Formats: sequence, C-alpha cells, structure tokens
Amino acid sequence: GFSWCGGGPKYPQTTGKPTWLDKRTCILPVKLEAGKDYQLYLNTEKFQNFRSVNNIPLSPVLFEFHTRDNTDQKTE
Repeated sequence: GFSWCGGGPKYPQTTGKPTWLDKRTCILPVKLEAGKDYQLYLNTEKFQNFRSVNNIPLSPVLFEFHTRDNTDQKTE
C-alpha cells in the first residue's frame, strides 16, 4: 500500500493514481506550477501504508519544495 498524505494549497495536484514501479519505487503523478511551495508526507501517525517487507511502517517523512518561477529561466 501507500499513504501519500497532505492537502490544501501546498499539496500537489494529482493527475493519476499512485502506482508501484517495483518493490521500492512508488510513483504519484502530479502537475506542478511554477513559483509555488509544495508539501506532502509519506505516511502520518494515522495513515501508515508505506511499509517494509517485514510490515514495519515507514516513520512519517515530510517533503517540502519550491518550484522555480518561470521568470527565473535564462533566455539566450
């Protein structure tokens, strides 16, 4: 299973369902906007579906990032 967690204005807009590429790689298709802050969790205290092969839940992991603004791109 998986627990992609978060919500609100900082959670990325999903464009498809999460899928497992292999035993260690889970993909969540998203659409990102330029110049925006994002935040999401893998697992939370309540939702713990990312688990090891021994069924041990992943401790919650927070991902925060900012996309580059379109005006930051150099033109030649």
